[in-house]
Amino acid sequence: MNKFWKSLIVIGLGATLISSAFSQTAGPQGGGIAGGKQEGQAGGKGIRGLQKLEAQIWEKLSPPLTSDQKTKLEAINKETKSALKGLRDKAQTGDKEALKTEFKKVQQARREKIMAMLTPEQKTSYQALLKDAMDKIKKGAKDGKGGKGGKGGGIG
Repeated sequence: MNKFWKSLIVIGLGATLISSAFSQTAGPQGGGIAGGKQEGQAGGKGIRGLQKLEAQIWEKLSPPLTSDQKTKLEAINKETKSALKGLRDKAQTGDKEALKTEFKKVQQARREKIMAMLTPEQKTSYQALLKDAMDKIKKGAKDGKGGKGGKGGGIG
């Protein structure tokens, strides 16, 4: 995978811990940006490591997601996955700076939809858990951990 896409994915995923982790244990089924295989931070395997971190956030969220919220997240994830697939398809011929802008718009829309469906207590919990996860990602990157096959780490 070229350097542009690695950077774009790590920035976008690191900022929001993108959606596909919802398809794991705590969250709803079928979301996310697809199963990329690039190496990276957060658990040692790029997107997969970030998915694991996001799953941990949803597992630890207090109060936990309701079934209605999980259903809403499934819809958000499907929409995000579709939008990101469209961007990936454009990547072969498109302007990379324009793609970065579009990517950020997709991520921002996802963040806003997630925050809108959380209760005030869940928002507080989510933001604290997200900050902790981001701090660990940054620390791992700074320490040289979590890179190709690196350790990375979970939260809590």
